[in-house]
Amino acid sequence: MPERVLYEAEVTDLKMEDKNKRILRFVTILANELALLFLLGIFLGIIGLIIGAVVMWVFLPFPLVRTPNRYQITNKGIICDGNRYVELKTDFKFKLNEERKLISIYRGRKEILNIYSPEPDKVLDILNRLVKRLQRMQGKRKAT
Repeated sequence: MPERVLYEAEVTDLKMEDKNKRILRFVTILANELALLFLLGIFLGIIGLIIGAVVMWVFLPFPLVRTPNRYQITNKGIICDGNRYVELKTDFKFKLNEERKLISIYRGRKEILNIYSPEPDKVLDILNRLVKRLQRMQGKRKAT
């Protein structure tokens, strides 16, 4: 099936309006992760650092989340800034922040992508429909 664009947006202005919140999120998460590593390192030594690194990688959020200036949502994935491609998966979850006009995309417990949109409800609906279609297609493959 050929790839077709379902939604496209240039969101540099929305991203710049929200820059301070993104920086605050980054600094807060990074400071908490470094504090965790420091405390574990003091009390448990090298073993504590290894445990802290595993905990950070598996359980804690990434400090930096890719946030494109422009993107295209296609029937197969999201093209970020014209060159990075995020293939849609059946386990993707979406969280909408209407105040910030932001859709956060999660895979499992990890936030993997943030996309701003002047029409966040429309984008969320498109993404949910695409993932549901993928889940139906995957269910049909398992049935056969």
